Amino acid sequence: MPLFSGQASAAVRHLHLAATDGMMYLPNHNGYAPNTPTTGGLDQAVDGSDYRKVYIRGFCDDVDGTAAQPGCANMPAPIIDVNQGDDVFVHLRNIGNANPLAPVYPHTIRLHGLHVSTQNDGFNETSWEVPTCNDPVLNADPVAQQACLDAGSDVGTYYFKAQKPGTYMWHCHVEASEHITMGMYGAMVIRPRDRKIQGKRVYGFDKDRYDREYIVLLSDIDTAGHDAIQTDFDGAAFAGLPYGPKTPAEIAEVESYNFADHQADWWLVNGRAFPDVLLPLKDMAACNADPSRVGAAGTGDFEGCNGRAEGPPIGMLTGSNNDPAIKFRGKRSSYAATIEANWNERVLMRIINMGYQEVPWHIHGAHFSIIGKDANPYKSDDQKREIFTVHVGSGETYDVILPTSSLARVGMNATQSFTNGQGGGVNEFGFDWGAIDPNNVDQNLLDQWYPAHSHNDYTVTNNGLYPGGQAQLIHISNTIQ
Repeated sequence: MPLFSGQASAAVRHLHLAATDGMMYLPNHNGYAPNTPTTGGLDQAVDGSDYRKVYIRGFCDDVDGTAAQPGCANMPAPIIDVNQGDDVFVHLRNIGNANPLAPVYPHTIRLHGLHVSTQNDGFNETSWEVPTCNDPVLNADPVAQQACLDAGSDVGTYYFKAQKPGTYMWHCHVEASEHITMGMYGAMVIRPRDRKIQGKRVYGFDKDRYDREYIVLLSDIDTAGHDAIQTDFDGAAFAGLPYGPKTPAEIAEVESYNFADHQADWWLVNGRAFPDVLLPLKDMAACNADPSRVGAAGTGDFEGCNGRAEGPPIGMLTGSNNDPAIKFRGKRSSYAATIEANWNERVLMRIINMGYQEVPWHIHGAHFSIIGKDANPYKSDDQKREIFTVHVGSGETYDVILPTSSLARVGMNATQSFTNGQGGGVNEFGFDWGAIDPNNVDQNLLDQWYPAHSHNDYTVTNNGLYPGGQAQLIHISNTIQ
């Protein structure tokens, strides 16, 4: 039964999200060997210097509105994946921080790009915001805190009608200059109404058909800003930690930090920097519900859900199409970032930019076509135009399709060079990511690996070390399941 006359309802969905803080590890190394899918970078250093721990804010799956625990923030947040015509209720619970030092904030959900009322827009200056019952004042007064919880003061509900298929994003809009870059964002997908083509068409037309789909969510981190929020701008509170500011100049930077001074030092794809972006997806369910996280009183340090040498979160949100309990045709959406396809397939890449700068996203080995932008399909003739770089501005989304055409001809000269002993050195990633064997002609042509990356090449670094940052790999073969 539709909620509003004249609008057919495919389903009524109730999605539950929790707003909180968390931790994550950034690779403080590049992608060179030793570098395997199991270790995700250099062999772990005893002193921890191979990774940089950083404080974040974010969201996690709250399942039924009671499951999530403070400190569970996923980077990035779960994927909202629904169908055209759905009536969607998003219930936001502000469960506060695991870190006792960080500022306590209200939060909102901004459904970026959707047609919604002012009340559901998430821009708290003109709508409303969700406070928390987990703050220092209420924590010291159990009676008042329980009254806050009983009244449901820490929960707010947003509604939207899923109208236009395409790729969107969502994020918190409280103190947006801070909360977005701290990690409070996720991908959103609306699929065509017809169930027969969900997971096969972007907008519902033959020209936007695809065989496989991947989300490519681009963002960046300025660790100085994250350090400032972790200790509420008290740089000296980092004393004794194996990460963060140490010199007087670094401590002064934390204490005087302004988010207008944002200068990223790590760049991410699906919440991870290369090479960790290539690691297997992590199921966050158990970590989200872990009640044992307590931030150290002096530093706010704790272990979150985005661990050392771990791949992106799976992105599952209970009640979304990517929930295994929901019937859905096709592969369920996730934050998998190693793009895999067979030859002569069409690969959809849903590119989302949540960072603070335009990203010229470039793909090696083939051209692709832009099918639509900001959840609006391009005209048929424009969809035929092929390019190899798309400039994605902050707050924009692009739906692009990469055809994996045969390389039987273009690969031949390189193969002959290899067999003649020219350029026959081992590639710099060794064999861990499926290196080309110069002596195996069939493998050279049938099993290919290409990078996709920002062509602001300084962003393909981790704290200045290349290659890292905003990059992923595309694997094309004839054996992909």
